Amino acid sequence: SCETMWGVPIKEILSKTGLDQLDIWSDKNDKTVWKARIHPIVQSRTIDCVYDDLFYWIYELRQNENKTLSPRAMASMENWKSLSRLPLCKIRQRANAVAEISYRENLQMNVLPSTLSKHCRAVGNVLRRRQHVECNIEPFVGNFAATGHWSKEVKTFVNMLGEVFLESFDKGDYDIAGRASMILGDLLRRLAASKVEPNRASCYPDSQVNRVKKLKTTEQSFQTVMANLSDSFSRSDVSYNTLVTWAAAMERYSSEMTQCCVANSDSPSLLPRISTMPLDTWVIAAAPARIDLAGGWSDTPPICVEYGGAVCNIAVTVDGRKPLSCRSRLISGGNGILLRSEGRDLMTGELTSETTVLLVKIGDLAGYNDPKSDCSLLKCALVYFGLVSPEMIHESSDEDLSTCLEKFCFHKNAGLEIVTTSLLPHGSGMGTSSILGGCIIASLSTCVGIDMSDANLIQMVLMLEQLLCTGGGWQDQCGLIGGAKLCTSKQAIPIEIDIEHIVLDPPFEEKLNQRLMLVFTGQTRLAKNILQTVLRHWRRRSKDVVNAVEQLVAGALKARNCLANQDFDGLADCLNAYWKQKKVMAGDTSEPPVVCKVLTELIARDYVQAGSLCGAGGGGFMVLLLRTDIKPQMIQDFCRNEYNDETARFTWHDCQLSGQGLTTTVLRENQADDSFDIQWHQAVN
Repeated sequence: SCETMWGVPIKEILSKTGLDQLDIWSDKNDKTVWKARIHPIVQSRTIDCVYDDLFYWIYELRQNENKTLSPRAMASMENWKSLSRLPLCKIRQRANAVAEISYRENLQMNVLPSTLSKHCRAVGNVLRRRQHVECNIEPFVGNFAATGHWSKEVKTFVNMLGEVFLESFDKGDYDIAGRASMILGDLLRRLAASKVEPNRASCYPDSQVNRVKKLKTTEQSFQTVMANLSDSFSRSDVSYNTLVTWAAAMERYSSEMTQCCVANSDSPSLLPRISTMPLDTWVIAAAPARIDLAGGWSDTPPICVEYGGAVCNIAVTVDGRKPLSCRSRLISGGNGILLRSEGRDLMTGELTSETTVLLVKIGDLAGYNDPKSDCSLLKCALVYFGLVSPEMIHESSDEDLSTCLEKFCFHKNAGLEIVTTSLLPHGSGMGTSSILGGCIIASLSTCVGIDMSDANLIQMVLMLEQLLCTGGGWQDQCGLIGGAKLCTSKQAIPIEIDIEHIVLDPPFEEKLNQRLMLVFTGQTRLAKNILQTVLRHWRRRSKDVVNAVEQLVAGALKARNCLANQDFDGLADCLNAYWKQKKVMAGDTSEPPVVCKVLTELIARDYVQAGSLCGAGGGGFMVLLLRTDIKPQMIQDFCRNEYNDETARFTWHDCQLSGQGLTTTVLRENQADDSFDIQWHQAVN
C-alpha cells in the first residue's frame, strides 16, 4: 500500500481535493502506484493544453502548503477526474513497445521541440503586442524537469524573454520590459523548485545579490545576469540557490520597470521653495482612513498601467477620529534627525508602541527601502525628498548628515524631528501606510518650505511606495481627499490619476453612516506578502486574474452609480461581489477562516446586507453594511453568543464618512512642546 503520490501524502491529497480512494483505486485492498488509476486518456491533438487543464492541481498540491486548493486547481482536478484513466499495470498490457519507442523518439526529437518553439514565438508576440493573453511557462518547466538540463528550447525561451526586456527597455516600453522580466523570474523560480536539494535555507546568497545591486544601471545589471544565465547553459550543475538568486534579480528588475511607469511627478526637491517654519514649531498633518467599496487591486501598478484601474472608495473617521497623522519640526541647536513611529490608543491617545531612530551619519538611512526596517517609511521619505541620494548611503555612509541637513532645511545648526502616529493597529487594511506617507509629505514639505498641490501629493505617495518597495497602488492615498470618490487611471505610461467626487444626498449619507460598521479582526498582514503573488499571476495573465480585474473595474463604476443614485441594494451587491473578487486575486487562503465563517453567517442570518475585508485582504478591518433595522450592538451580541472564543480578539468601531480630508495645522508657539494631544485627531466635518 502506497502512502504518497507525486511526493504528497495520500491523506493530504484526499483532504484537499475531496477525492475518494475509489477515484484512484478500484480495489481498496490493493492500493499501490501500479494499480492507481491516475493516468488520463487524452487525444494527441489536445496535447498542447494537457498541462494546464489536467495537471495544474498536482503542481499546486506539491507547492502549496495551504489547506485548500485554488479555484483554478480545483477546475483542473475536475477535468482530470472526468476523463477515463488507467493504472500503469493496464497501460503496460496495452502498450506496443516498438510503436511506443518510435512514438517517443518522434515526440522527443520532432513534436515537442516544434511545439515549444511555436509556443516561445507566441509568448514573444503576446508580450510585444501587450495582449492580455496568458503566458504559460508550464511546458518549459516540464521540459527542464524531465531532462534535468537546459534544453535548446528552454534556452531559446530564456533568451527570448531577455531580448524582449532589453529592446522594450531601450524603447521606453517599461510595462513590456517589466512583464518579460517577471515571467523570466517566475520561470527561474519554478525551475529551481524542480531541483531537489537538501539545504534551501540560504536561497539568496548575499554576495551574489549585492554584486548585482552594485552595478550602476539596470540595463548593465540585467545584461550581466543574462550573461551568467547563458554561461550556465553549458553546465548541468546549476544549483537551486543560483536559480533562486537570478529569479530574485529578475523580479527586482520588474519592480524597477514598474517604478519607471509610475514616475509622473517632480521630486519634492525640484518644487518651488517658500519660507520654512520657525524653529521649534510643530507642523501637524492629520488624515482620515479609507474604505474601499469596489475596484481595489485594479489600481496597483503594473495592473493599472497595462489595463487601466478604477476604484470607488470613501474617506472615513474611526470612532470620531482621523486616525493617522505626522508632525515635524526644525529644532534649534539640534543634532541630526530624530525619527519616531508611534502607535496610540484610539480613544485615549495613550502610547501603545514606539520605535525611535536617530540619524547622525548618512549611512544611518540604510534600510530606507526595506518595509521591515525601523522607521523605514520616514527614512524613505527623506531619501525621496532629496536629503541624500541612494548612492550616497552606500558610498558615503560614514559622513556626517549635518551638511546635507543644512541644505535641506535652510537652517544652520538645526536638527529635524518627525513623528508618525497611528491610532489604528498595524496591518489594518485601511490604507495606513500610504496615508501616513501622505501625512509625512504634507507635514515635512510645509516644515521645510516646499510648495505643493493635492495632485502632487497623490502622485508623490505612489512614488514613495515604489521607492519603499511595498509597491502599492494609488487608491489608498486617494483617502487623503475627503468624501466618496471614483478614482481612475487610464491604460498609459506614466500613470495619471483622475478623481471624481461623488456628491451624496444628505439623507442618504446619514443612513449610510448609520449602517456602516467596522470590525477589527485581530488578524494583521503585510500587503506586500499578498502583492507579490498577485503580480506574478498578472504578469503571466492568468485567466482568472484577468477576468477578476475586468470585474473589479466594472464593479467600481457600478458602485459609483449606486452611491450617486442612493441605491443601497446595488451597493450591497457591489460590496459582496468585491469580497469574492479580492479572494480570486489574493487567493481564498488569504482570508482568515474565522472572518469568512462570521461574515457568511451574518449575511445568512440577515444581520448584514454586505461585507468585506478592507484593503488587499488577509486580515485587518472588516467593513459591514448592516440591515436597516439592525443596530451595531446586535452584531456584537450575536458574535459573542455564537463565536465567543473565535471572535475574542474582535473589536467594534463606529465609522463615518469624512467630508474633510487631510488637514495641515501649524501649532502656536506656546503649543509647540513634546506632548501629544488627541485633539489633533478629532474629526471636524
